Amino acid sequence: LGWLGIAKNGQLKKLDNESIGRESFLAKEKTPTKTGIPEADNLIKKIYEINETRATIVSTYLNEMKVALSESYRVLKKNGYLVLIVGNNVVCNKEFNTQKYFTHYLKGLGLELKFKLIDDIRSYGLMTKRNKTADIISREWILAFQKK
Repeated sequence: LGWLGIAKNGQLKKLDNESIGRESFLAKEKTPTKTGIPEADNLIKKIYEINETRATIVSTYLNEMKVALSESYRVLKKNGYLVLIVGNNVVCNKEFNTQKYFTHYLKGLGLELKFKLIDDIRSYGLMTKRNKTADIISREWILAFQKK
């Protein structure tokens, strides 16, 4: 964004702090918060015992995505579709089943899962550098929900 002239260098950190999926937190922020998704919360507790930062990253990610998904639900027309493409991850050698957690949350909002497709990712040419404690996402789930 800086070299495009969209943001000045001094603004990049602020923008990064507002992005969903960021990996940098201040020491005082390294406390994961409950997501309300029991299976995810149990796993986050186990991750926290291994790596506080990674636990904070995944709990923050889920909570911020819940806000975005809630807003998507709110603006979605009756009988409208929400298609979500998401990859699971491995965090601290534990499978983080992101698609399952999002499905649980969206069903709780009242969306109906119409179908789920799995796509194996064959090329990683466009992958950005990821944290050394994060694994490569090898497949993605295409989840199609309908608002009744």
